[in-house]
Order: sequence, then structure tokens, then C-alpha cells
Amino acid sequence: MICEVVWVLRGAYCLVKEELVDVLDRLLATSQLFIEDREAVRRAFADFRTGPGDFADDLLGQGNREVVCPATATFDRKLKKNKLFQVL
Repeated sequence: MICEVVWVLRGAYCLVKEELVDVLDRLLATSQLFIEDREAVRRAFADFRTGPGDFADDLLGQGNREVVCPATATFDRKLKKNKLFQVL
């Protein structure tokens, strides 16, 4: 669900990364909102905040790391410096 929120805010409302970071920061601080695997989401958010990837990429990489996947295969060249991904 959180990936969908980011996608809608970026696509439909044209929020830029800095604005998305602010929204995600506030959502993660909200105790009334249930977020499945909040810690993986927090790590993905930290990657998104400072890295070149999209939030969905970062969340996928973190989720795969949770199940002991050493690297997630991708064709996205902007992720070549991210240790969670292996660019094919």
C-alpha cells in the first residue's frame, strides 16, 4: 500500500522527491497507521532518501534482504551502486 501512496503522490499530484520524503517521514511517524514490516519500510525509506532508486525499488531490495537474498536482479542502471541490487 505504501508504494501505491508514493506512486499516486508522484504521478497524480506531481510531488518531487523532497516532498515525498516529507510525506513518508510523517506517515512512518504515525502510530495509528499499520505498516506491515515497518522496519523494512524504514530501511527502504532511508535508502530512498539518499539514493537514486525509487521507493518501490528500495522496498523490494530490503524485503528480499529479509529473506536472505544477497542481491535483487534488476535492469535499472541507476541502482548499480546500491549493494542490494545486481544490475544485469
